[in-house]
Amino acid sequence: MIHRHSILVLVLLGLAASARTASAATAADLDFFERRIRPVLVENCLECHGVPGGTVKGGLRLDSREALLRGGDTGPAVVPGNAASSLLVKALTHVDPELAMPPKKPRLPDSVLADVERWINAGAAWPEGATVTAATATKPVFDLEARKRAHPWLWETPRRQAVPEVHDVAWAASPVDRFIRHRLEGKGLEPAPSVDDRAWLRRTHFAVVGLPPTAEEIRRFLADREPGAREREVDRLLASPHFGERWARHWMDLMRYAETRGHESDYAIANAWQYRDYLVRAFNADVPYDRFLQEHLAGDLLPDPRLRTGTDINESVLGTGWAFLGEEVHSPVDIRQDECDRLDNKVDVFTKSFLGLTVSCARCHDHKFDPIRTDDYYGLVGFLLSSSFRQVRFEATENNRRGAAELAAVRTRLLPAAAASAGATLRPGIAGVFRSLAGAAGSTNLWTAQLQSAATNPVHVLHRYVRLLRGQEIPARPNALPASARVIADFTRPGVQPWKADGEAFGSGPVTEGMLLPGLTASEPLRGIATYGAARRDPFWNRLRTSAGNEDDSGRLGATARAGRMLRTPTITLGAGKLHYLLRGRAKVYAAVDSHLMLEGPLHGVLTQTFDSGAAPGPVWFTHDLGAYSGHRTHLEFGPEGDRELEILKVVESAETPSAFSPAALPPELERAGSAADFASALETSARAACDWLEKGAPLPAPAGIPAIADWL
Repeated sequence: MIHRHSILVLVLLGLAASARTASAATAADLDFFERRIRPVLVENCLECHGVPGGTVKGGLRLDSREALLRGGDTGPAVVPGNAASSLLVKALTHVDPELAMPPKKPRLPDSVLADVERWINAGAAWPEGATVTAATATKPVFDLEARKRAHPWLWETPRRQAVPEVHDVAWAASPVDRFIRHRLEGKGLEPAPSVDDRAWLRRTHFAVVGLPPTAEEIRRFLADREPGAREREVDRLLASPHFGERWARHWMDLMRYAETRGHESDYAIANAWQYRDYLVRAFNADVPYDRFLQEHLAGDLLPDPRLRTGTDINESVLGTGWAFLGEEVHSPVDIRQDECDRLDNKVDVFTKSFLGLTVSCARCHDHKFDPIRTDDYYGLVGFLLSSSFRQVRFEATENNRRGAAELAAVRTRLLPAAAASAGATLRPGIAGVFRSLAGAAGSTNLWTAQLQSAATNPVHVLHRYVRLLRGQEIPARPNALPASARVIADFTRPGVQPWKADGEAFGSGPVTEGMLLPGLTASEPLRGIATYGAARRDPFWNRLRTSAGNEDDSGRLGATARAGRMLRTPTITLGAGKLHYLLRGRAKVYAAVDSHLMLEGPLHGVLTQTFDSGAAPGPVWFTHDLGAYSGHRTHLEFGPEGDRELEILKVVESAETPSAFSPAALPPELERAGSAADFASALETSARAACDWLEKGAPLPAPAGIPAIADWL
């Protein structure tokens, strides 16, 4: 937030005239100035207020203490030692609308105001004689090769060293020992005496597995008098499951492993133990380091995931869990600052562990010695920011993926045949049946229920007929979206945005108009025909259940089992923040504002909402007001609650609520019908066309309006 409004802050700071001399300022005052005031000045203000002889906005220059004391056109803005009487504070708090700064922008955060007041009350300290010019503020060119030449010892490429010669060759049991002996001989030192077998065994056990040998292990080892007994014991310990348990603990320390969030109520981190056990297995399996790194970076994207021996359990994806083991505040007042702190922690943990470098310093400046730029830091931040937290059915991922492919192949083969059978079955009943429609009004026959439903259901095929029959006006189809609407996600058409869905619950992409909807039993192979495009939950996968021992998310997100069931929109920056969702069914929606996950406590409860279209005949628009988060980044996640059907059509941002859902157009002959009799006659024609289309296997794209007729039939 400081960068967003820093120009105003520094212009006003430049107006301050300090009564305290630079020499009177305490070290703490000067340190506060250097850390909280000067950096913003250097980064944001000198372009307009630090060019000698150039145009200076507001008559104010900020490149020296003298220029700061002279002030600008508005006069002194600070009364040193008295923030309450300072013009600067009045401007920042928006007390006077004419003076309010920054102009045409929201008021600065309270944390910035507090810094300014503290600086003024402490005397508005400025280092004596210090100047900041455009030249000194210009960042030097980052020359990577020059950095390497200046500090070659930092970046020397590792290479195999020749094994040194030693006087006592017999002492060295391995080439490594010769390096040790060589250094000892160079210093005129003798190695410590060799220990006996019992002491060696105890030391080796603690070193390799972290446990003392048992009495039985001691007896067995001391009884082994064959050559190579020590080597055999080391091999046995390396093969012990305790080896992974010991060394995984050290890696867990690097990853700041914890099983709770460490904040106030200390909520549990769901499934943290899965990452712990993954490490134990990885060390015991001697996973190569480069593969270990790949699994931590992108274990969910590897084309050849590592499977647990003898199973289909995906081990690789578990490596990505490290990024979500840190502290998480469940009600941060400043949600964006909280995100920055969480991401900084992840960068720090990752780079220290895998690079052996403290890259976090580059959050504010290029490293002085290491060839690490601020660009590199924020590149890592961007990578981590793009990796949102997911719950994954890792035990069944590969099995489900194969099953989904087999299911798709079966449906591709059988559904067209089911459609053709349906068309052939329906055709004999069509001839003449619609002639009875004209006499249906006011009587009790097979049309009664249909007409009663159509009277109040605008998406019913016969809704237009009922209005014609009653002499009611045929309303124009509403414009589905206000002119100012911003479309965030549109699932009514394939390929509009990347498809991001967990697992198989929503299939491999949105359904399109005319797509055959499979049934769940042999007696109902064809459930219907899609009359509009949508991201549609496939009820086939409702039978999936979370494996025993796995945990749902902490806090309010824990109310929904998210693993393998969520649909995600692209990430956007909120404008006005009034979102509208067009959906059918019951959905739990999570707005991941600034990647905030630990939802609990008094704040941010609005980020999770449940919407239910109930008995509505078609999709319904719902409003989710996130106006409090205007200007923040977010994506939306939709998940089903219960086993009901769920369809998500569109997500838009608009100050106006979109019009009611507009059904797809009927076939042209029905749209043109000007009377009930004309409609009934045209309906029979459309029904025959629908049967023709079904008998061909329902090829796509379907003729205009025909899917609606076919689905109704």
